Amino acid sequence: MTIVKAKINGQWVSLASGGAEDEVWIGPSAPTGSHELWFDTDEPSASNADRWNSAWGIVAVGAFTAANIAVPVGLTEFTTRIPFKAITGRRYRMVLQVRIVSTTSGTGLNFFPNGPSYFGGSWDTWATVEGNWDPLRTEALFTGNDVTGSFYWTVNNAGTGPVTFYLDTMSCFYIEDCGPISYGTPPATDPTPAAVAWTPATMLNNWTSPGGITEMSVGYRKIGDICYLKGSLQVGASVPTVGSVAFMVPSGYFNSVLTRLSLVAFNSAGTCYPARADLTNSGQFVIANIGGMTLSSGAFIQLMGVNWPVGTT
Repeated sequence: MTIVKAKINGQWVSLASGGAEDEVWIGPSAPTGSHELWFDTDEPSASNADRWNSAWGIVAVGAFTAANIAVPVGLTEFTTRIPFKAITGRRYRMVLQVRIVSTTSGTGLNFFPNGPSYFGGSWDTWATVEGNWDPLRTEALFTGNDVTGSFYWTVNNAGTGPVTFYLDTMSCFYIEDCGPISYGTPPATDPTPAAVAWTPATMLNNWTSPGGITEMSVGYRKIGDICYLKGSLQVGASVPTVGSVAFMVPSGYFNSVLTRLSLVAFNSAGTCYPARADLTNSGQFVIANIGGMTLSSGAFIQLMGVNWPVGTT
């Protein structure tokens, strides 16, 4: 099957056959007796979701009415007018930048961004020129409404004498598309996984868990393919035996091979010792070795940060 396409506004568009005419007509109007295919000149990019959901950057550029402008006291329109239609659903920034402004004393300047149906003549930005050779930048944000307007800047010199604008190549006046007000398609959901609850471990063979509100109790949880532990094993009045099972984790929380884990133990005086636990292929968590330390009441074995993969590959 052959698909015929035409290039419209830089994009290839498939042509459909049918209708009463012998030829395929392409135009900016909805299909009529002489148009079987049409394209939308108002929003040619609306069908392109990727471009619609991004900022388009500078979309219109204006100029100043003269290279250097001596603005007298009062209102002066000092930029050329940009005919521009801002699209509904998008946000824009109209920027004015002047490299150097010069006056003999502190002068208040009000800058009025103009664009019918966008600013309404009541919105202004305000700046003070403190003396000679001050840089100046001001901007106005607005949203589109599909109305074509003439965009330009008017300045109100509220001082007692003229203010000179030196407008070289570093000065500019433009309109920037900042992107959609809301996404045309919903953004990606937050990939952060939901919190997984901890399961309290059931202590065995005289091993205890501190619990209460002053010590974190022993618990386990699985996130993805990793099982995590929290809390500390505690030695109570009845001292457990090294090599005994402290607790068990259920099926799905351990793997089919022996897993050796490094721990830290500390006695009642706070002296630390290396320790080792073995997680068996039946889910038994066994304190296998404590190097150089004799278990006694008041000792702890730290479990915080201990984890292992559930799968073996």
